[in-house]
Amino acid sequence: ANEEKVRRLLRKRNLHSVMCRLSPMTVNQLTLVEKQLSAKEPNLRIGKDKNNEVVIMDPVLSRQHCLITLDAPKGAVYIADLSTNGTFLNGTRLPSKKLGKVFLSHGDEIL
Repeated sequence: ANEEKVRRLLRKRNLHSVMCRLSPMTVNQLTLVEKQLSAKEPNLRIGKDKNNEVVIMDPVLSRQHCLITLDAPKGAVYIADLSTNGTFLNGTRLPSKKLGKVFLSHGDEIL
């Protein structure tokens, strides 16, 4: 947590949509992913299952690995870990989905 993230969390703003862009940071099988998240389609699912928007065939990924969600009334984008192997945000392991979701900011690194 830092002061800027806290200020953004406390500032209420209603978003209609947001562009979610996932850019691979290493050279491997990953490709650039872009999806417009909106109130009608607020989710971006990542995992090995073919029903996810982002499918990554890697032994450490779960079928349903993590979920990125737009909360339009709060004006925020969150990530939740759905896996047993863990999802990391900026080097820190995310809590399980049962424990909550975590606020995402521009430039965050998801592993």
